Amino acid sequence: MSSAPYLRGTLLVPSGPTGNHLFVVMTNACPDRMHLLVSITSIRPKRKYDDACVFSGGEHPFIKGPSFVLYRMPLQMRVDHIQICILRRTYHVREDMPDAAFKLMCNGFGVSRFTRPWALKYFMANCPLWRDHC
Repeated sequence: MSSAPYLRGTLLVPSGPTGNHLFVVMTNACPDRMHLLVSITSIRPKRKYDDACVFSGGEHPFIKGPSFVLYRMPLQMRVDHIQICILRRTYHVREDMPDAAFKLMCNGFGVSRFTRPWALKYFMANCPLWRDHC
């Protein structure tokens, strides 16, 4: 990903006490120049998780083991904010999310019982590929 975020691009974003999480850009920029991002987080033993989109590991170079998409906490971010964070090296650009994994993530938006209504509406309005992927 260049300094301009785009669909399927990924970023390591500081989040929580455990360091960086992988976030995936799920939409094109809307007319207000914003994107919707969701994170992928590790599945921990004896902890509940959203099973709408689960990865076993290897789907992306950063995904090393069992992980899930955290639909309950999407981020809506301005393009210029993302660009500044990349330039300041607060966010670290990683490889694009492979198409097959992205398709699973798109499908999970409509499947997850944790997807917030505003996020689903925003996703459907700003991801031109969602009909093809879901």
